[in-house]
Amino acid sequence: MPRISSKPLGHVTRFLLSAIIVVCLLLTVGIATLNFYPGLAILPVASRLKYSPYCTIWQGVGDAGVKLGQIETSAKIRKQSHVIKTEGHFNLWSTPKGDFWVPDNNDQILGILLAQQERNIYGDASTGGVRKNDIVLDGGAHIGTYVMTAIAAGAEKIVAIEPSPDALWCLRRNFAKEIAAGKVIIYDKGIWDEEKSLVFFENGNGAAGDGFLTEGKGARKITVPV
Repeated sequence: MPRISSKPLGHVTRFLLSAIIVVCLLLTVGIATLNFYPGLAILPVASRLKYSPYCTIWQGVGDAGVKLGQIETSAKIRKQSHVIKTEGHFNLWSTPKGDFWVPDNNDQILGILLAQQERNIYGDASTGGVRKNDIVLDGGAHIGTYVMTAIAAGAEKIVAIEPSPDALWCLRRNFAKEIAAGKVIIYDKGIWDEEKSLVFFENGNGAAGDGFLTEGKGARKITVPV
């Protein structure tokens, strides 16, 4: 058979092939790096961001990674959760972390709150969090996701402090057994620097948005003791 001779690649063709290979390698390395350090995704826009005197760009990268991880965990929890019962404007959610009553005006907040607990947002036994036999004061207990964390960590007693009527309704349902056993104590007042009554804005506690300082659109005003 006659031998077929191949023509050598031209300079332009070799350059283009080399460029394609380099780009593919950079993309592969970049994707792999983002899997381990997702916060690096903010670097391309870092020059256009407003800088804080309290946080370096690398701290921002770390915090962005934490935020992205929490969003992913929250979405996963939300995907595995569903409403199993409704009473008035409250829904009982079945989640991978247990069942929780929640005001029904926000379908995302429970996944967010549970994702925060999964990453130990308030620390663990070695970093200032709950230790076995601790007595815990949970200021702004909402529906009790941190109460759940404290119980799991072995707290002797948890005082759940919460002024919102909707959140209190959920707290009492979510921890009925623990309340009956005296392990969880509900304290239905707000926290302030003196004993008095204050106007409280019900901004929608399905999103943990109630408070004394911020009046949201359409908020209902009530007076609560502090």
